[in-house]
Amino acid sequence: MSFNLENLKKHKFSFFENLDETSHHLDCIFKLIDETWENPPPKITRVTRGGYTVYEGPSLANILYAPSFNEEHINCVKKFLINSGAKIKLENLWNSNIGVCNIRAYRFTNNPPREKTHYLDILDNNLNIKPHYDTLPKGALKIMIFKSKDSKHLTLEHGVTELKPRNKWIPVTGPSPVAIIFPPNIVLHRANQPKPKKIRDCIELTVIKRQSGDFLVESAGAHAGYPKDLFAWNNKKT
Repeated sequence: MSFNLENLKKHKFSFFENLDETSHHLDCIFKLIDETWENPPPKITRVTRGGYTVYEGPSLANILYAPSFNEEHINCVKKFLINSGAKIKLENLWNSNIGVCNIRAYRFTNNPPREKTHYLDILDNNLNIKPHYDTLPKGALKIMIFKSKDSKHLTLEHGVTELKPRNKWIPVTGPSPVAIIFPPNIVLHRANQPKPKKIRDCIELTVIKRQSGDFLVESAGAHAGYPKDLFAWNNKKT
């Protein structure tokens, strides 16, 4: 898959041609973000599953993570990936089965009050997601679904994710919700602090190849990365 500007635009939409008709499958997770905002956990639930890598460093004070996902949320992700066509298209692209090794969901705001932050955790004074690459297994993809809380469109003012596959930053904007798929290990990405009163929510899925034919979807924590033993994960049953 070539991720130049034109192909990136093509894949952004081609994997989710009927997003307006299928994004409702994710409503339960967007609702979970709303519920988390009303009763924020003072510490981040960094990892919820054994055998996963985990980032222990500082987090941004203006990102509030949903702490955990139940079976309903897992099934909603499965339905979304199947009914949007993303699952079969990725499997055809990779000539392989796929699985989701982590789900995380969060709210990105301008400068929230202390009680709307993970104030007992290690927080960074910087409120921008700096340009970075991920360190996921080779070939891993990220699917990110964004939703505005204050308008029908996502704009640069919402602190949208921006990708830099070549020499130009490409903002992920458009009618809300917006979905994007990209290889985070090789495409530089960032997100600047939203403007005041601008709020955007995000559901982020880490997708990797899977040997087993069953469609395994797991959540492992807000700062979890990927299974340390990929052989065992590939042979794990749903």
